[in-house]
Amino acid sequence: MPAIDFFISYNHHDEEWATWIAYTLEQAGFTSVIQAWDFRPGSNFVVEMDRAAKEAERTIAVLSPHYLSSGFTPSEWAAAFSSDPKGTKRALIPVRVRECDISGLLGQIVYIDLVGLDDAAATAKLLAGIEPGRAKPLTRPVFLGAATRAGAPGSSRGADASTELHWRVLPEPLAVTWRSEGRQGFYGPTMLEVHIVPASPIRIEARRLAQLSDELISVGRLHGLFSTSQAVTATLLAESVTVAVETGQDNQAGLMVTRTGQRSAWVKLPHDMMGSVLDPGEASTRVSAILDLLLGLDLPSTDEAGFAIGVGPVGMMIVGDASVVGRRSSASLPMTGLPDMRVGADDALPLSSVRNASSEIAEELMARLIAGLPH
Repeated sequence: MPAIDFFISYNHHDEEWATWIAYTLEQAGFTSVIQAWDFRPGSNFVVEMDRAAKEAERTIAVLSPHYLSSGFTPSEWAAAFSSDPKGTKRALIPVRVRECDISGLLGQIVYIDLVGLDDAAATAKLLAGIEPGRAKPLTRPVFLGAATRAGAPGSSRGADASTELHWRVLPEPLAVTWRSEGRQGFYGPTMLEVHIVPASPIRIEARRLAQLSDELISVGRLHGLFSTSQAVTATLLAESVTVAVETGQDNQAGLMVTRTGQRSAWVKLPHDMMGSVLDPGEASTRVSAILDLLLGLDLPSTDEAGFAIGVGPVGMMIVGDASVVGRRSSASLPMTGLPDMRVGADDALPLSSVRNASSEIAEELMARLIAGLPH
């Protein structure tokens, strides 16, 4: 039996909140088990609860005064806590739905706070909170030191000033190995893929390529591309090594390094039963994090590199706000009939200038991608 993504632990006073959480998660493509839907008449409540807690990879505790004062709910969240006391697997995710004072062991765990939010904001916060990885902002935070004072030198640039990138146009585009090469069909989960390609030829030794599988898996887990509980498959070929989380025939997330020095990563866009959503802001944040990951790999490189980005398939994808995921009708879904949208690497940047400019590069790549999509 496939593992369940989430067990929803709640007090019966908060059943409406619990079912909203379960429905939102399932519309986003996750699986859940919840007493209101899955414990049917005639079943043994204790046995069903024990099975749900064991089979679910993570437990969501729906926090409220009723939940915290209940004599039964502690045993439900304690099982997840004991399996992951340091929180490295994020096996227990508290979600606060009503004002309450959280203390003791449960109070030490960072929670998702939905109190006071409307439906759209709560949906976005819930889905963002369960995703792996960091919550690094897209733009550089405002500097509160002397340079931000009115009239201070340099303050005229403002907080939104960005690094100026000097792209060098190449004589001809760089060759890119795309993850989606050879895929058939226009429909299915839409993947966002990012590639860094050396601007001049290099060659990684085959023996070094063979050593990379474990390193890439570790780096992917460290950066949140793969969760600690996901099975990651490594594939070593003569010209590349790939590590990826797979569900059926769809790569949910992956990393690839080729012998020519290309570094690549891909992730699945937010999606529901109506397809995928490319949210420029959310996607730029993902691309920035991917660039940081790829640039941090200990691999031979050149002075310059080109950057490529793509999405595909785009047959069931819209460009919009990711908070609409799980709240759409078929009327909102255009069928473009296009398999992929790719922006190749026809210019390059000095690698010495990009180490602290991943956000700016991500914004530029996303702008190029959006400009190339059908309107």
